Amino acid sequence: MKTHSAARDRYDRASSEVEPNGNARPRDTRRNLLEAADRALRARGLMGASTREIAREAGVADGTLYVHFHDRIDLFIALIQEHLPPYIEPLKRLSNMVGRRTVRANLAEVFEGALTWYEQMFPIFGALSADRDLCEALRRRLAERDEGPHLAIQALEQYLQAEQKLGRVNDKCDLRAAVLMLYGAAHYWTAIAPWTGKHVNYTREELTKQILKSFMAGLAPAKSVRLVRKRP
Repeated sequence: MKTHSAARDRYDRASSEVEPNGNARPRDTRRNLLEAADRALRARGLMGASTREIAREAGVADGTLYVHFHDRIDLFIALIQEHLPPYIEPLKRLSNMVGRRTVRANLAEVFEGALTWYEQMFPIFGALSADRDLCEALRRRLAERDEGPHLAIQALEQYLQAEQKLGRVNDKCDLRAAVLMLYGAAHYWTAIAPWTGKHVNYTREELTKQILKSFMAGLAPAKSVRLVRKRP
């Protein structure tokens, strides 16, 4: 996912604006709208997150939203981006971690970041998924910007490929499948396990430890086997 988009650039400019009298704005209206959208989606779902309801929640006039966002899709994408840092920062560091520390330690940071992001965003994605047309519009907008979860998959796969070349990852592994399994475990923990009333008998810390332990059992380079011929 790209961290610097047109929407982000608009936010950077908006956050530096001042009032006509030269005094700093008491509160950035754009951020106020984002926080209002976040609260509305979590509390009342998509039906309670119309542009009018969001403006009302933010305490601004109805048309104010369109001063800061092109449309509701633009607002929702900006809201997603607000929660991205825990998810993408570990991925951004990976290119500098090839051959450093252990593969397991590097992947643990990525997994923890994914857990945090899924926990933050699942209520929002759940609300947005109630409208198929809205989901399709979001998908098209992300495709136009070349943004989306596929970039996280690519980044992690490229890291593992680099480690594979150094001999720190088994050269027989299907790395794309491995990446999907790691993110799949984080998604399961957030989206499915809570419905069972318990998190598969793991605390979050135990989950990270055991997932990475099992994950690395498959990724670890194959040990050379020394054949010793038995004496007759």
